[in-house]
Amino acid sequence: CHDDAQITHLGNLTLTSRISGAKQCIDCHDNEDCAEELASWQEATKDMLGELGPALAELEKALQSSKASTEQLAEAKKLTGSARTKFDIVLKDGSFGAHNVGYVMEILDKVLEEIDTGQSLLE
Repeated sequence: CHDDAQITHLGNLTLTSRISGAKQCIDCHDNEDCAEELASWQEATKDMLGELGPALAELEKALQSSKASTEQLAEAKKLTGSARTKFDIVLKDGSFGAHNVGYVMEILDKVLEEIDTGQSLLE
């Protein structure tokens, strides 16, 4: 079903994704609802990425001008780096949760948690 390869480079990491679409989902699962479910999962993932991207960029910018303590700043930097890595992996994967939307949403929930904690450390 996944007969097209997409190669993405993320720093030293090379990710290879096998690309497919709604037709292949329907053919494999023999269920016309798969196309709607896939579209719903991908829309939810894209919406969450759309919300998290600006929040993460704002946190990265706040790190540059923060007057937080050395310890708080170090922890905020660690959280920001972790959030950025997770965010970029989900984004660069390109499937937007097609096969394991639960796991993708779990990752993005962790990104949100790290952003929120990082922001609170910089206040």
